[in-house]
Amino acid sequence: MRDIVLVSLLPILVYYSFKRPFIGAGLWLWTSAFNINQLVYGFASAITYNRLFAIITILSYFFNRNKPKFIVDKLSLLILFFFIWTTLSSIFGGANQEIIWERWGEFMRIILFYFFAIAILYRKRHLDFMIWLLVLSIGALAAGEGLKFIASGGGHRIGNLRGITGDNNFFAVMILVILPMVFYLITQTKDKLIKYGLIALSVLIVLGLISTYSRAGFVGLGLLTLFVFKSSKRKILWFLVLSVIIITAMNILPEQWFDRMHSVENAGEDGSFMHRVMVWKMSTVIAINNPFFGEGFKAVENLLIWQEYFPDYYLLDFIPTPEANFYERIRAAHSIYFQVLGDHGFVGLFLFILILFSAYVKIGFIQTRAKKKEMDNWIFTLLAMIKVSIIVYCVAAGTVSAAYFDFLYAIFVIIYVLDNHIVANENIVKEENEDYV
Repeated sequence: MRDIVLVSLLPILVYYSFKRPFIGAGLWLWTSAFNINQLVYGFASAITYNRLFAIITILSYFFNRNKPKFIVDKLSLLILFFFIWTTLSSIFGGANQEIIWERWGEFMRIILFYFFAIAILYRKRHLDFMIWLLVLSIGALAAGEGLKFIASGGGHRIGNLRGITGDNNFFAVMILVILPMVFYLITQTKDKLIKYGLIALSVLIVLGLISTYSRAGFVGLGLLTLFVFKSSKRKILWFLVLSVIIITAMNILPEQWFDRMHSVENAGEDGSFMHRVMVWKMSTVIAINNPFFGEGFKAVENLLIWQEYFPDYYLLDFIPTPEANFYERIRAAHSIYFQVLGDHGFVGLFLFILILFSAYVKIGFIQTRAKKKEMDNWIFTLLAMIKVSIIVYCVAAGTVSAAYFDFLYAIFVIIYVLDNHIVANENIVKEENEDYV
């Protein structure tokens, strides 16, 4: 049934994507973050939806006559330099070039999305469309898990989730990045029914996050709660929402959930965490031997590379970890920082951190400019929320392999549009209600 519905809607989506490039860009991001092929069967699964909307968006951009002025700012240059560096590290990377270039291709599509998105989007409605797509797809998926969590009396635990490429920890990071966008939409919605629906959705999303049993998600949620509550003007409302979530969770959460979260305080005694430290040590050893380019994408997940650098593992013996062996079971890097370090060396890590830092600092500059121009409140709300998303991402993804993350570059797109179009050109805000895009 879902195959028929999706294929029936596809011609309409294709038509409007070609007619309105910003719709195509939104669907491009949506199909990248949300793996539709995992949710359909039969003939509908044969269509590569992400590639389809990417091609349509690129074509619609070139055929569109009303293109906004394209500006390559410093943040975009840093992103381009980082991509070039990942390409060089892929060229000079070690074993298993097939896997390296496969992952490079995935990252290249994310970078392509970023540059075409900043060339297409320039209005509030463009940004809102993209945010709504993410909230209604990823948010609805998380809310569905939250309902299962309630129905099971707290016994539901997310494992492999259809529609998402990644494990429970990766999904937790996705939820944390999306939640501030839900809060933004709540402030922008005038219809009370939709507003209350979004508030209910946010509660279910948090319960879905809890059901991931992700310790990174737990830490990120605490940080997110602190920042949102501090920056919100409606503290009583959010206090009530948080109270409902906490009371509901405390009454249905099983003991094993609390045991797992309690292990955050005793990381040194937790075998899973200490194995991550072992992988971080190996990522560092790889970078010490290849300080400029690392060993290419998924370096630390490659058994051949692990075995090649294992003799140098003793260089970091001053960091206490369980004894490793030549045939150590390989796992993901479990950290955006060590992931980039092993993949692209110290230079790659420097560029990656510089991008995050520059994006965060740029938000402050945009807020200052918008304040001087006395611009609309929605701009300040959105800036505050994406600042929270970046902070939570930097902390929560410190123990998750999510360095090449679609949502992160969607946030960079929002920063670019606010900086170079909306705040830079007040006429765009004044013309927002006109009947053209």
